[in-house]
Amino acid sequence: MPSKEHKDVGESPYIGVTGLTTLNEVTSTLKYFNAARYKGCLHVPMLGFLVSYKCLEYGFNPGDRKHPKLRDLSALLSEAKKDTNAFVTIHYYTKNTSQLYEEISKVLKLNDIYERELCDGVQLNSVWPPKEEVLKIKENFPRLKIILQLPGGATNGMSAQQVSNKVKNDYPYVEHVLIDPSGGKGQPFDINRSTEIYNALKSAGFNGSVGFAGGLCGENVGAIISMLPSTGISIDAEGGLRDKLSDESGDSVLNLEKVKTYVTNAYVSMRKRHAVRQIY
Repeated sequence: MPSKEHKDVGESPYIGVTGLTTLNEVTSTLKYFNAARYKGCLHVPMLGFLVSYKCLEYGFNPGDRKHPKLRDLSALLSEAKKDTNAFVTIHYYTKNTSQLYEEISKVLKLNDIYERELCDGVQLNSVWPPKEEVLKIKENFPRLKIILQLPGGATNGMSAQQVSNKVKNDYPYVEHVLIDPSGGKGQPFDINRSTEIYNALKSAGFNGSVGFAGGLCGENVGAIISMLPSTGISIDAEGGLRDKLSDESGDSVLNLEKVKTYVTNAYVSMRKRHAVRQIY
């Protein structure tokens, strides 16, 4: 049975760092979160690990440095869970969406990841994954929190109201929605479009947590937080924390100094924004 300590993990809004691949990156990122004095704050740390169908096929994602080797995944998750307040997530992508449940099951059963409570949530990085597949994940892994990513490819051509209606009707049981027009590619943050979708989701009665992503980094996170429609919104950064080694997709490495600056500035800005809202 899940421990009481794990029970509420994944319910809070979070500040996320995604794309970790080594133990040193995990331990360093946790150190930065603790140095930012996150405990007692509204936002918990989220550590995200990228996994794809190619990882299942080859054991790693060929030509992509953002994905850890599958054989290392359970050790990385275990290291991340040394901070019991952290929201530890697997961000999964597949082009075979009709097999989404089957593929995610294979990942979660690897070294008993789910049974050992090493993973708190899974982010679905496919465009509008089949609702039947998502429901099977929820039914068979009930402790797992589900983050539904809304990349630009999913929402382009749709009104914000159409997006919110689809989320409400097809995915009523997901705990988080991540609005990410860049789709993890680090493109500039689109505050207007993201806010429009956020407002539509809340107006439609979505009770879960809503997050924003897209080009976030230490230099812009404070300004973006100041424009967010609520202090209870999650944020997640990936591409803006990496150094490109070439123009090839996925050929980049995590820059720990960028992670430190982003985490520090994010918590400073969230505290400042929350204090102002409390005063007024």
